[in-house]
Amino acid sequence: MRLHFADTSRKKSITAFLKEWENSTDYISVNTSGSTGVPKTIQLRKDHMLISARKTLSYLKIPPLSTFHLGLSTQTIAGKMMLVRALVNEAELIVSEVSTKTFDKIKKPIHFTAMVPLQLEKYLQENSSLPIETILVGGAAIGSDLAQKAAKSKAAIFHTFGMTETISHVALKALSNNINNTYHALPGISFSTNINNELIISFPEISELPITTNDVVEIIDYQSFKWIGRSDFCINSGGIKLFPEELEQRLGRFISHPYFISSMPDEHLGQAVVMIIQSNIPLEFTKNDFNDLLNPFEIPKYFQVLENFISTPSGKISRTLTQQKTRNNAWRKIL
Repeated sequence: MRLHFADTSRKKSITAFLKEWENSTDYISVNTSGSTGVPKTIQLRKDHMLISARKTLSYLKIPPLSTFHLGLSTQTIAGKMMLVRALVNEAELIVSEVSTKTFDKIKKPIHFTAMVPLQLEKYLQENSSLPIETILVGGAAIGSDLAQKAAKSKAAIFHTFGMTETISHVALKALSNNINNTYHALPGISFSTNINNELIISFPEISELPITTNDVVEIIDYQSFKWIGRSDFCINSGGIKLFPEELEQRLGRFISHPYFISSMPDEHLGQAVVMIIQSNIPLEFTKNDFNDLLNPFEIPKYFQVLENFISTPSGKISRTLTQQKTRNNAWRKIL
């Protein structure tokens, strides 16, 4: 691997990872994201990380000795795996800052990079003249507006599905050229569901036992599925099960501020749908604003505006900690 630092402040963290990778132990310590619970440190086998890296490079047909870009933190599994893929590929790796400005100093065409949705949005808006052949985007859901922009890009863009425990992604959804909501497995990985329609991942090369997730999916076949939402976020409102992520995807065309859908106790419905928005200016919503995007029983009953959300170290919104910042007397009625 040939390293080039567009951001010299990252030399220390990259060097630390490479030393850990080259030492005599068989494991790498990785922190989980903490987006759905308390972050924890787990040990991943280096040979398993190599298996994952080779699967991704093969699936995406990335040629050896390519030019890679790293604009993700190496404190996360996504950043660590971009380093491992670069090592396997014997790539030139351009390391730049971890921000939406990650491409501002880069002039050279890139074969392969990984981003979070905010970085992808900035790239498509301001840096799309920089040629990039293949882009992985993950760490958070992608709204319908960003998905439509990605579909028009010349780059091959894939939304990832996976977790730290599966060593980054196990399935990819193509966003470019056509908007398709189906994730397809990497080679050697297969899927099934339990009675609650929660995804079960079979990845025998890294785990003897199947891995059961909290992700509710619609199985297409043993190697593909459509993602619906997380079972631990499911809202039971008047006996109807609603998945916040599904509602958020539809509302992405309407709301420009960071936001998420959640719930609060309701004496009639059991749980009422609510919306929490990040903004430093006052906002107003009425039922009519949602009529073209949501069914009547899906429309948030209340909303609340916060100046700042709480994020995990990997940049995801911590829904639990952020909702703890809400105040009972600050909810504004929509319905």
